[in-house]
Amino acid sequence: MRISKKIVVSACFLFTLVSYSQYGWRDGNRVGLFAGPNYTHIISSNLDTKSKIGWTAGGQVRGNLHNFWSAVYGVRFIESNFAVNTRTPGGRAQEVDYKTRAAQLSFLFSYNLIEEVMSIDFGPVLQINGNLAFKNGLQRNTINGTNLLVKDIIKVNNFSGLLYLGTTIGNNVIRANFNYTLGINNSFGKLNNNTDLVAKNNHKDFKGRSGIFTAALLINL
Repeated sequence: MRISKKIVVSACFLFTLVSYSQYGWRDGNRVGLFAGPNYTHIISSNLDTKSKIGWTAGGQVRGNLHNFWSAVYGVRFIESNFAVNTRTPGGRAQEVDYKTRAAQLSFLFSYNLIEEVMSIDFGPVLQINGNLAFKNGLQRNTINGTNLLVKDIIKVNNFSGLLYLGTTIGNNVIRANFNYTLGINNSFGKLNNNTDLVAKNNHKDFKGRSGIFTAALLINL
């Protein structure tokens, strides 16, 4: 499964535009690149999922606002992974890994607890999602507690809103960033448009939000 080229081009264009527009700001402003692992869990009342490790990479522009406050514009590309417990057609238990790739656009407010050393960042994130993908040959496994096949739940919502809370610690050049993003809307809401799938899900609506913890190394240019 791949992120659409249009998503990548749009996200890169937005980051370039924002970076250029912030270039003339005061000395406290930074353009940075970051990458690191993430840990994704799905908050769901009717899907039994297991958290897995993925990756995050992207860029950001940090610009001074007023006194101890800054604004952070960012573009991130992520791969999120999680697993569900299933049964093979022969009845054997088997864990199936799902993955999805997405682009995130964020606009964050940042409060400098210790100037040029430590900040607290928070704000909204728009996530543009690809469909879920899984390893070939597992599509006819049945998800535990339902009559759903593994292939039935791959079409998630194309757009998700998330809330971001994180901290950045380090110096002007190299910083460590730790953050958590929590989904606001139901990532599986698109599946509720299919009455056959709802019936296979014990006649229950699909519910699920993503929570992603990320630890990244940030290098300011």
